[in-house]
Amino acid sequence: MAYKPRKEMFEKALSLVDLRAQEVLHVGDSRRGDVHGAKSMKIPVLWVNRRGKSVSSSDLAPDFVATDLIGLLNILSGR
Repeated sequence: MAYKPRKEMFEKALSLVDLRAQEVLHVGDSRRGDVHGAKSMKIPVLWVNRRGKSVSSSDLAPDFVATDLIGLLNILSGR
């Protein structure tokens, strides 16, 4: 068993859907578990930042940031 941010969880998810990291978007609200875990696997990430925390400019910064899941709809529709 593996839990976020360990890469085994992300590897298993990719193998179950038979997709590469570049073909998915991980959506989550945890900087450590979701953003750092997915980014360590080179999976693009939408961080749902409901509390308006500051966004790091490091290599582990999310690819997208939204305050709620409406932001996901905007990203998927290309807005």
